Amino acid sequence: MTAWSKETIEETLKVWQPYYDKEGIKLSEADAVEILDNMTGLAELLIELKNKESDKKIC
Repeated sequence: MTAWSKETIEETLKVWQPYYDKEGIKLSEADAVEILDNMTGLAELLIELKNKESDKKIC
């Protein structure tokens, strides 16, 4: 888990909250941290898969 800055957490809430407003859900700072961690993990996985695909093409 990364220590996220207050500004990053606030920006995450600003970006994601509109998607939850439709359901009447108020996101917390803990929700923002979970979103950040999950999106970072997804990006790392996609990079890893891309690198593995590139390695296959080289061989």
